[in-house]
Amino acid sequence: MKQSIQPLFSIVVPTRERVATLRHCIESCRRQEHPSFEIVIQDNASTDGTQGYCSSLADDRVRYFRTQTRKSMRENFELALSQAKGAYVIMIGDDDGLTHNTLTTLSHILSSAEVDFVSWPLAQYIWPGSEDRGLNPGMFLKRNAVFGPTFRVGTSSAEKLRTGAKVHFRELPKIYHGCVSRRLIESIRSRDGTVFRWVSPDIYFMAAAGLLGFPGITILHPLSINGGSPRSNGLNSMTTAAASNPAANIEFRDESSKDAMQEAAWNPDFLSISYAMFVCLCIAKNDLRQVEAIDSDAWIRRIVAELRSQDVYLSRALQASAVTRFDQPIIDALRNNNSMVAVGTPTAKDAAPAKPKSLLKACNLRTDLNGGDTILTAMQILHEFFGNERAGYSAWPGWQAYQGFAWVRALSRSHERLKT
Repeated sequence: MKQSIQPLFSIVVPTRERVATLRHCIESCRRQEHPSFEIVIQDNASTDGTQGYCSSLADDRVRYFRTQTRKSMRENFELALSQAKGAYVIMIGDDDGLTHNTLTTLSHILSSAEVDFVSWPLAQYIWPGSEDRGLNPGMFLKRNAVFGPTFRVGTSSAEKLRTGAKVHFRELPKIYHGCVSRRLIESIRSRDGTVFRWVSPDIYFMAAAGLLGFPGITILHPLSINGGSPRSNGLNSMTTAAASNPAANIEFRDESSKDAMQEAAWNPDFLSISYAMFVCLCIAKNDLRQVEAIDSDAWIRRIVAELRSQDVYLSRALQASAVTRFDQPIIDALRNNNSMVAVGTPTAKDAAPAKPKSLLKACNLRTDLNGGDTILTAMQILHEFFGNERAGYSAWPGWQAYQGFAWVRALSRSHERLKT
């Protein structure tokens, strides 16, 4: 089937040396039952058979591009986005996947509301071979993040980000494991034509787009599956994962240092999501001239509180030297003995599955099926877990009770796959 000039959706997958997981990721995209979408694969000079696999796909919806030389992750994301033709863009990693009805659900939401982005919580899948596999086998789900309604978000995010108030990632426009409009993408495009202006493209997009306060919708139900594999990077390089996997952290840092964009510099000794957000906000503020000033003092308090929250963060940060122009005030504050209290730290807890304490709050599901254990088997088992339960409905006073009953029914359907 030939694509129209502009499909409704572009599913964009940057990849590098992960054909083993990529083939399952792409298949989860190809199985979407929607008439208007394309799949863009941007290959970062892989030599593991990725090109051969992509060339073998007899599917007009799939468009494959490859660089001849290795690029930084930011540059590869930028190239990937530049190839997208859709009115709306969804980016996922090459070890991630979509759910059975991702595009159908998004199409329904976007046709009934004039919004520029849709966000959602993630189902978490741990690939075999990952360090977390023993603690978190298969797939992890939270009770309060499935079978939920939709809510309007976005318009208040600019003030929250500017002043350092607490904000959840689901309130912000996410291009990575989210859906954003072409208008929103163009609104943060810089004067030199780039969209992603920091080492972590997903964090930068959330910060820059969030400052503009565009209207959006969040649905309390997963529309994609976040896959954790032995080679996952990006945000992991800025959290405790960096401390537990120093080799991957060094590789990510070295490749990022070769990026020609100087603003893409980062400090590998600050293992802090708040630090990443603060740097991105400051970079975006300089580029989006209509945005009011960022409250640096409030953000530094948040960063210091986060770095002091765990020994693995603090020990690295206390030895840090300034790498970017944003670093010295943070270093000075860390070494100050005065107590500092954070205004409120935005978290990405959805990206760090923990062993559930009670099936009333969360569950782990085994994802082995017919001899396989991949993002595709996770997709199928998630589909069975969801059943015919409602999700994405308009909130009403009793929606939380419905969510609870739907959760119990789902546990009953999948009881043989539960691991407590």
